[in-house]
Amino acid sequence: MEKAFDYQLHNERVKVVWNSYHKGAPVKVPLTLGICPVWMMKNKTVNPENMAVKELFLNPEAMWEYMFRIEDFRRHYIMEDSEKGLPQEGWEVALDYGNFVEAAWYGAEVVFHDTQIAPSTMPFLNDDNKNMLFEKGIPDPFSGFLETIKNRFEYYLETKKGFTYKGMPVKKVMPTWTCISTDGPFTVACNIRGADSICMDLVLDPDYAHQLLDYITESIIIKVKAWRKYIKETVGVDLSTGFGMGDDSIVLLSNQMYENDIMPYHKRIYDELANGGDRGIHLCGDSSRFFGTLMENVGVKFFDTGFPINHAKMCEQLGPDFQMNGGAYITSLQSGNRSQIEEELDREVRRILKSGINKRFCLTGGNTTSPGTPPDYFRQIYAISMECAYKPDELPGYRDFVKA
Repeated sequence: MEKAFDYQLHNERVKVVWNSYHKGAPVKVPLTLGICPVWMMKNKTVNPENMAVKELFLNPEAMWEYMFRIEDFRRHYIMEDSEKGLPQEGWEVALDYGNFVEAAWYGAEVVFHDTQIAPSTMPFLNDDNKNMLFEKGIPDPFSGFLETIKNRFEYYLETKKGFTYKGMPVKKVMPTWTCISTDGPFTVACNIRGADSICMDLVLDPDYAHQLLDYITESIIIKVKAWRKYIKETVGVDLSTGFGMGDDSIVLLSNQMYENDIMPYHKRIYDELANGGDRGIHLCGDSSRFFGTLMENVGVKFFDTGFPINHAKMCEQLGPDFQMNGGAYITSLQSGNRSQIEEELDREVRRILKSGINKRFCLTGGNTTSPGTPPDYFRQIYAISMECAYKPDELPGYRDFVKA
């Protein structure tokens, strides 16, 4: 954003946007973007040294430095409905390890790539050793790769004492989200057994499939409860109410297979961990066929979506209590003719905002924004969300913004 950008005015507007949203009468559709470390590491402002992504995970000092670079960049260049400018009460940062942590905790080997690609794991439960986890028992919540994360988190808690970045202290450091959530029992099974193998198991060896899913489900519950307790003791943050998770791989299944084979594990996890609070789920892909079942039978009312989703149709079918994050399906934000991309983006965002979405909808970049997407496109999405505001006169600085 430009140096003349009025951060104070923007932050006042952000408060109005979210206060009205939480009251059920939004003045405009909020915009919130998921920006992963890989996106940031491909940005020359954040990473002029072109350091490989793997260094974030292998080098504690590198991750510490880049957590602040990333948060600083987000506060000054990523246009969305969140506080911008330097944090007046201090920096709040979190370790971000992405989606490989859980599989690594169970014993999968982590592959660190030399290019700007997030680390990954490979399935390790084959037909010869598929019972090895049962023989070992449920892993300690602070063992394996989670021990690595715990050690680094505690190192950062010490490092933050007296530390400043751009003159501002560190208010809070949090561990990676995987410690207090999960990729989902079926997705974890796909990651450690292999998607083809676990799908075949459900048909040809259902006893084994359910033994593995039961093992994963129980270990998830134990892990989350242990980390919640640990976080409350170390940083005083109580995360005992409400629960959100993912389970992208259920899109491989039919509705009947989901209801018969996976839904009971989802319900068990939420019943153990939500404690009367909100229940949310992230699902990539064409997952909307599961939304009604998840609402009715599991109690999930918040959905973070990927592509492709008919947002207005879902809002109409599932009613006013249904809350959803969703974004425009743009196929070529990283390359191609810029004017064509801008036209497609403008058309898609306006279509969504005027399609009949309910008052519990948040505009996003599709969970995690594709690495290489120029920040200019975020500004364009934000500008469209302002132009399509429900109650523009209640937005501080609205008139001057749309004239600019």
